[in-house]
Amino acid sequence: MIAAGWKRYALLVPLACALAACGGGGGPSVGVGIGGTGKPGATFGDVGTGPRGLSVGGTTFTTAGATVRIGGRAATTAEIRAGHVALIEGVIDGDRGVAETITIEDVIKGTLEARPGASVLTVQGQLVEIDERTTYGAGIEPASADGLRLGDLLEVWGFVRGPGRVRATRIEREDSLDELRLVGIATDVDAEGDTFRIGTQDIDHRNADVSKLPSGDPVNDELVRVRGQAAESGSVLEAVLVDPLGLDDAMDNDETEIEGFVTFVEPGVGFRVGGVQV
Repeated sequence: MIAAGWKRYALLVPLACALAACGGGGGPSVGVGIGGTGKPGATFGDVGTGPRGLSVGGTTFTTAGATVRIGGRAATTAEIRAGHVALIEGVIDGDRGVAETITIEDVIKGTLEARPGASVLTVQGQLVEIDERTTYGAGIEPASADGLRLGDLLEVWGFVRGPGRVRATRIEREDSLDELRLVGIATDVDAEGDTFRIGTQDIDHRNADVSKLPSGDPVNDELVRVRGQAAESGSVLEAVLVDPLGLDDAMDNDETEIEGFVTFVEPGVGFRVGGVQV
């Protein structure tokens, strides 16, 4: 396959059932209609909050009764913040929706290692781009990159926009990290040594659960999620889990919208928004 240049703009891509990715009737049950016309749908993007409710990808959702998970743990809607990146499944009618499940996952959990530019941070080997839309957690004062210090333990939400590059939508400081997390594009895969990189972070996956990867091991240009711990040397991340990143379950709806960056182009075939093939 031929990789094109990394696109530097965000897309909101509606994926209807005319695409082969959609299945037959396996989406969320329509327990609550919206004026009787709501259909099963899913939206993936960064969260905006306001008096009308929670907004993702131009759709404003009511969230009463929704099941919420943040970072794999059970949570409540009171914990959702502007700038979190969420997958919301439920019933959608135009720009309104009723959320049934809300799943929020970060893209980096690691150490602030450098500040190579006014709007760029290096966190766990990843270049993290910040802008005026990036939000910050409590305790970061001022609420900007100026409130961060080298060595801070950070949790970052945002979108992968190329190998080793993330645009941050939200940054929070942590007192401690129970694990390191990365979402990114695998490069420099060494099949014999069971290693690869995301950005400049070396990852050893010889003891990791890789059972969900399509090929059974990471491959170059694959978008993956990694969880693990730093090795004793500190320079290698010893993975315990490497998963492919995609929205396969969410595609089984009448409509799915994905906000993100084009990360791979195969001329004449299609492209990917994050890990989703279009």
